[in-house]
Amino acid sequence: MRTVDNVGKLFQPIEDIITEKLIPALTRRSHCSIEERKLLSLPTRYGGVNIVNPVEEASLQLDASGKITEPLKKMIIEQSDSYRKPDLLCEIKAKLRQQKANHHASKAKIIRESLPASKQRTMDLNQEQMKKREYGDRIREIELRLAPLIFSTSGDLGKESNC
Repeated sequence: MRTVDNVGKLFQPIEDIITEKLIPALTRRSHCSIEERKLLSLPTRYGGVNIVNPVEEASLQLDASGKITEPLKKMIIEQSDSYRKPDLLCEIKAKLRQQKANHHASKAKIIRESLPASKQRTMDLNQEQMKKREYGDRIREIELRLAPLIFSTSGDLGKESNC
């Protein structure tokens, strides 16, 4: 989401519809509490459903957008006559991903501490299952990259091994 400064409050009607209509329709419950809304806004790896709150997310996205476009802005100001992908861009994106992960982790910790013990345990189990699923997905992804080795009867690599 790309935003402009001070736009977060303008997303409040959208957030109201998400809280009052969308989430109750998805959960088949009549009401969504503030705590539930905060929990559902977390990414799945932290026990949420990743239904972001646009009011809260707007300022974070504005900050990220500014950081990502900073090298391009410098090139424009310097009147650079050719475009080159800034070497710094990958590093900036990595830092932003880390900041986002830290933000979600601290938010999850705060939400978890405000929940009763039974819901804390449920949140922990969800996080554990998600980590196992991500690990399994990563293993399958690596396995797909590995070329199968097929040997001929003489001990050499067969044509089918693609090596």
